[in-house]
Amino acid sequence: VPNAINWRCLNDNQKIQTNFMRLIKLPNGKMRLIVIGDKTGFYSDDDGFNWVECKGFDDIKKWGGWKRAILKEGSNVIYALGNEWDYSKRWTSIPVIYSSKDFGVTFKKIDSDTSFKNYNQIDIFSQKYGSGKVYVVKKDLIYDLSPNDTLILRNKMNFPKDNNIFSDQFLTGTETSNGIHFYILRKLDSSRIYSSNDNGKNFEGGTAILGIYNNNSYTASTMYPNQIFTGAVDLWKSFVYGDTNFVRASKWDSYYGNNAELPHADIQAIIPFREKNNEVFAVGTDGGIFFSRDSLKTFRNLTLFQMNNAQYYSVYTLPYNNDIIYAGAQDQG
Repeated sequence: VPNAINWRCLNDNQKIQTNFMRLIKLPNGKMRLIVIGDKTGFYSDDDGFNWVECKGFDDIKKWGGWKRAILKEGSNVIYALGNEWDYSKRWTSIPVIYSSKDFGVTFKKIDSDTSFKNYNQIDIFSQKYGSGKVYVVKKDLIYDLSPNDTLILRNKMNFPKDNNIFSDQFLTGTETSNGIHFYILRKLDSSRIYSSNDNGKNFEGGTAILGIYNNNSYTASTMYPNQIFTGAVDLWKSFVYGDTNFVRASKWDSYYGNNAELPHADIQAIIPFREKNNEVFAVGTDGGIFFSRDSLKTFRNLTLFQMNNAQYYSVYTLPYNNDIIYAGAQDQG
């Protein structure tokens, strides 16, 4: 990890809402930065100096938005799961999956499921550093996505009886030499995590957690099939397969007075990476990015200096001098 100094904004001239951001290597050896969020996507080949909008999102831009986008491991194929409007007699929302096989320049719709109205019951996943397989869950069914973008049924998932009704579900997992351990988070009034060690047929557990901040705040280890990480206001981890006890990895108020070593509140993303034979983590929060080399036991604030970001919650103009404006920002250390 670099010293994390000399930060600079890559999109000063353009607001980009994103829940997916990746660097991909082009055939000419150069790097492309691609982001997907809200109703569209953009890419840049010059470190954010110029941005080009991705093609193929006309339908979702009329009405809809993205839940998640993923990069298929071992390739430059990008998949995006979203929601758009069905303007036929059905006149309702419809979940869709798009794919891009030209490094994010154009996207093509590969799945449009008229049997669903709630795209939050669908999710898509491909493990970083894994086999390159892509998995899709639709309510109680789990699929493999073939290389030609066909959904192939893997299993009908069996859950404990207390999980018949839910509004949202999120899929993650860890591949091993014996298959894959799946973890599904389902929520309605509460959030519960279920685990499967038989390739997605039977799920057990129902670990109750305090929810997650967004879909990037929930992940499994890329190396160890017994480790799960979640983030809401605080950061949590479980190191025992099917365990009902999550350990708090950070507490929001501990940040104050020790902002160089303890994460800020509101966990926006938990991103695992591999560093030689070790797994490391970047944890995105409302107050910066925190790095851990020891499974979220200790942290280093990568954005303590020169990351001039802030979230402004209110502004006030002085009534008798409108050249003076006050702004209230969330603390950034």
